[in-house]
Amino acid sequence: MKFKSRILKSLLIGLGVPLFIILLSAIPSLGFLFNLFELKTLDYRFRLKPVNPRNEVVIIAIDEESIKRLGRWPWPRNLHALLLDKIMEGDPKSIFFDIFFSEESTEEMDEILATAIKKTGCCYLAYSLTPDKEKECLPITPLAKAAKGSGHVVLGKEGADGVYRNIPLVVEHESGLSSSIALVLAKDYLNIRPDNTKIIPGKELILNKRRIPIDRKGEMMINFIGPSLSIEHIPYHQVLEGKISPLYFKDKLILVGATAPALYDLWTTPKGSMHGVEVWANSILTILDEAFIKRSDFGNLCLILLLGVIVGFIGFYLGLIKVILLSLFLLGSYLHYCVDLFEKQGIWIEMVRPSMCIFMTFTVTIGYRYLSEEKKKRKLRSTFQRYVSPSIVNEIMKNPDRVKLGGERRALTVLFCDIKGFTSLAESHPPEEVVALLNEFMEAMVDCIFRHDGTLDKFMGDAVMAIFGAPIYYPDHAQRAVLTALSMLEELERLTQKWKKEGRQAIAIGIGINTGEMNVGNMGSLKYTAYTAIGDNVNLGARLEQLTRQYHTSIIISESTYECVKDIVKVKPIEEVMVKGRVKPVMIYEVLGKS
Repeated sequence: MKFKSRILKSLLIGLGVPLFIILLSAIPSLGFLFNLFELKTLDYRFRLKPVNPRNEVVIIAIDEESIKRLGRWPWPRNLHALLLDKIMEGDPKSIFFDIFFSEESTEEMDEILATAIKKTGCCYLAYSLTPDKEKECLPITPLAKAAKGSGHVVLGKEGADGVYRNIPLVVEHESGLSSSIALVLAKDYLNIRPDNTKIIPGKELILNKRRIPIDRKGEMMINFIGPSLSIEHIPYHQVLEGKISPLYFKDKLILVGATAPALYDLWTTPKGSMHGVEVWANSILTILDEAFIKRSDFGNLCLILLLGVIVGFIGFYLGLIKVILLSLFLLGSYLHYCVDLFEKQGIWIEMVRPSMCIFMTFTVTIGYRYLSEEKKKRKLRSTFQRYVSPSIVNEIMKNPDRVKLGGERRALTVLFCDIKGFTSLAESHPPEEVVALLNEFMEAMVDCIFRHDGTLDKFMGDAVMAIFGAPIYYPDHAQRAVLTALSMLEELERLTQKWKKEGRQAIAIGIGINTGEMNVGNMGSLKYTAYTAIGDNVNLGARLEQLTRQYHTSIIISESTYECVKDIVKVKPIEEVMVKGRVKPVMIYEVLGKS
């Protein structure tokens, strides 16, 4: 029953805490914070990834040095035509101008550039979309007709932290669908026909056999290969000046774009600040390498619940130190797994909510255990502080698990102490005097019991019952019981001397002690219980106390007790007697004193 209860509690906490965290993250204001922190952990994983240099994509940079040499931007379009001629000598795979040609220049310049573009047969141009993404801002007609194709260069919406991580592969507007230049160039590089493209909204975009994960907005997350300059940059002016061998461009994808700070084409990415043309290069490589970042919301929810259940179980079944160490190990292993999985397989699993789940489940579990143990200790203290000495109470508090309140059968020693002739004493003296004498006597006897770590079982009128060896077990319980009996006689002698001086009547006591197996534990009704011992050996102890009157002695012990104490006390064998409830006679001994 206790085992089932523990499983139920661990499941309730192990599932309750994760569900609470999931519900918290569903609140818009809190969900925003969860998402913000999760994006930061994603950026951290990007920064931990090793740089993966590539050579199939090359950036021809419109940098500061090129502007110094070639003049103020924008340059005459014949320079771009000249650049195309230089590049085409190396037979590249395709060329892309990350430059807007949406406004006319002179008719002559536009014609020169249009002729050069058409001559390449592999040149692509960029266009933008209106802010509401409803219309395309296309290149001027001569250039658009001359180009092999074009694509939009609109980045996805920046994250809550102002970082750009996505690009919309397709954007729907009033004229139809606009494809990202990254998608257009990747399809060209892979020789994929338009009819080999399929879109499953909110799930994936299929390019032949490539399955690109996209969200509901049609956006793909970019898997950046490294920080700025990870993709080779060649200054624009060096190509025009013939400093770069045309053979270098063979079969490569060439991107021409701005990197000069004055041209304001700088974006914040997980890998730091990056120029727009670099973002497109990374987007293209993500598609070419099939290095897609995959994420499953359902999988993340399952992970959160699983981690909660694991921590809940170890929190209930292991000691505090082990729980702390295993929880820290689980947290560290999980975080390492998140980083490793992202680096090697591009799978993005959440860090924030699962880590919070581990921490909160650990805290709630330990808190519940602490409160439960404190409640148990309070119950134990209230149960035993009336029955045992403070030292035993403290020992119980240190090791509550050593105490079994539910009941158990154990070898113990029981002691009964009774005042001889108490009835006649009570009848011949005023009640106040009798009560005062009885209280003083009982206090002294209880002190003797506690001094030897005995447990006060109960008061029975003028008699007292004590057990030794429970709730804290010690092997010399019989010796402690006999030494308690001798202490009781010594204490009674002290009280007798005191009472004689006060003119009060002296009393005599009888003590019976027996050792054997007994049932001990909390017993009683649902509303009231008491810690006590019962059984045949308890009854025998009570009978031995009654025999002290018949044999005119103070302490009588059974043979089982004698076998345990014969080395520490002097005894006098009395005889075998038939005791009520016993079939065989019992050998009894009188204790004379310490040996």
